[in-house]
Amino acid sequence: MIDRVSALWAAALLILTESVYLPWSVLRGKDTLYGWDYFLLHARRLAFARDAIFGRRHLVPGWYPREMLGTPFNANLQNFPWMPSHLVLLFLDPTVAYSAGIAIAAALSALFTYLFCRRAGLTQIAAVAAAWTFACAGFFSARVMVGHLLTLEAYPSLPLLLWLADRATDPQRARSQRADTLALAFGVTCVVVAGHPQLPAYSVAATLLYVIWRSRGLVCARLLSAVVLGAGATMVVWWPMLLLIQRSTRILSLNPASNDIVMPYRRLLALAIPGIDGWANGAQVPPGHPFTGYSHPGYFWDTFAYTGILPVLAAAVLVILCAVRRRWPAPRWVFLAVIGVAAILGALPLLDPLRHAIPVTILRSPSRLLYLYTFSVSIALGVGVDAFLRWGPFKNPIFARVVVFICLALHGWDLGGVARLFILPTHWHPLEVPAIDQILAREAGESRVAVSRVLSLQLAEKHDDPGGFDSIFLADTYRTLASLTGAPAGWNEESIDASTWPESALQATGAKYVITWQPRKDLDLITTASGLWMYRIDDPAPRAAGPPRDKITYLRPSSDQIVIRSEGPQAGPVSVLEASDSGWSADVDGAAAHISRANGLGMAVQVAAGSHEIRLRYRTPGRTTGMLLSLLSLLVLAVLAMTSDEIGRLAQ
Repeated sequence: MIDRVSALWAAALLILTESVYLPWSVLRGKDTLYGWDYFLLHARRLAFARDAIFGRRHLVPGWYPREMLGTPFNANLQNFPWMPSHLVLLFLDPTVAYSAGIAIAAALSALFTYLFCRRAGLTQIAAVAAAWTFACAGFFSARVMVGHLLTLEAYPSLPLLLWLADRATDPQRARSQRADTLALAFGVTCVVVAGHPQLPAYSVAATLLYVIWRSRGLVCARLLSAVVLGAGATMVVWWPMLLLIQRSTRILSLNPASNDIVMPYRRLLALAIPGIDGWANGAQVPPGHPFTGYSHPGYFWDTFAYTGILPVLAAAVLVILCAVRRRWPAPRWVFLAVIGVAAILGALPLLDPLRHAIPVTILRSPSRLLYLYTFSVSIALGVGVDAFLRWGPFKNPIFARVVVFICLALHGWDLGGVARLFILPTHWHPLEVPAIDQILAREAGESRVAVSRVLSLQLAEKHDDPGGFDSIFLADTYRTLASLTGAPAGWNEESIDASTWPESALQATGAKYVITWQPRKDLDLITTASGLWMYRIDDPAPRAAGPPRDKITYLRPSSDQIVIRSEGPQAGPVSVLEASDSGWSADVDGAAAHISRANGLGMAVQVAAGSHEIRLRYRTPGRTTGMLLSLLSLLVLAVLAMTSDEIGRLAQ
């Protein structure tokens, strides 16, 4: 239980944290935080999920028809994360949900770090200093502007799991073994279903090592089992994801992705001097300090992990003191120092050849290991504060506290000032263009519309786009589109902008219109409005086609269903211009039918002459198997929890 004094300190910590991320205009509801990827990617998918869940069917869609001729939706955790803090956002309008998501992630990061520090024995002021530093560090704040919502939602993972693991390995909590075992497993479950797997993977790995470091024998085995079973309980969502990865671009032999970034050695200096290489576009700094010396701005965003000068100094002084005194610190601090150093080494080019020896791309951008470094050095600040307060030369504790207060105030000014460089309030709402919307409402029908990926338009939420933005595309569709658009061998791109494609590729994918902010001379211009150019594509491929002289009617009752009515005198294949995937099944007049690939871009079903109704349904592959694996994990976890007390007695 948290006493009243701790509650007041925690409340002060949360207020200080949110004061960095929630400007007054955002708190008033006038603005929202600016986040590039959120506006162009996550907001659309959040709106798509909300419409389905709160609509007639009340289900999470299995298929997402809005991009790339359709992609799996429910199977892809990056489309629909099951992390509790993300599910809360479903109840908010997507135009304001980003600010709420950032506020929740920052608060949880600060709170869990505070709880871990207090369990580890740090004083209130030291715990607050460490927790605020971690929550406001550059690894978090810089990604607010980029819009990496799913990464930031997973940011509290490490302090949460280490706090729960620390409780569970405490011999003095022998009477709470069952509750601690379940709490650790549940924490792992919540973390593993985050939308971006990288930080959860690092956090779970660090937790497994921490359990091994802190416990022995049967207790260690019990807690390691709890972590594994907590992850196993997520198989209902992770098994479909693993199956999706096996049929996605992650298995293709492609060039390294532009966001697969190894931290250059020079960027180590940026850990102490944040602007040493300049600032990427968007950071709220005076003009004249552009980010230079690297091939693209991603090197800035993925390697920016500034924690302030004071934590780096504290870590350095603590290392020197331990060396001079020849005395190891407490095991907790040794562990965190080790993972911090290991994270730095893993982020550098030194170990990159080992990563490339693996034939499948699992986790991109080793520079994101700086997440572990950020936590380690933040904790070092808290340890340093307490070491300073206990320093012998200070006969008067009041003087020591004044010095600490002044140093932490300067630290707050330093790190808080850098963090605010990436906090930009904006009045965002998807742009409405009535002149274009009216044409689409009148003429588009079921045709696809190629919209420039840099545009946040309301119409993008209503019409299917042959392009897309994702790190996991279906491999077969990706290869076909790469061939159609003349992409070079090994082409590896997450943001695929169909508005730039040649007309032949647009026709083949069923795009009837192109909407872009750059003029094109090779297409027929319809209109210009609000700085946008709208073009018409002649003779786009239909969404469904059959044998010659057949009458074809295409219907879309839901994202997961396609109904085609065929009537004609000739037998033959009826094709639908939708990406082929193993989750699709078909029936003709109620009888199961075989689906074959059609021209590399769609599916086809064979029909006889006459009138027929072809119904295609999408069911997420692996969902049933994943559910069984989750139930099995929960059953074993229940047995483990019920026997925890007995295991504890045997361990003693």
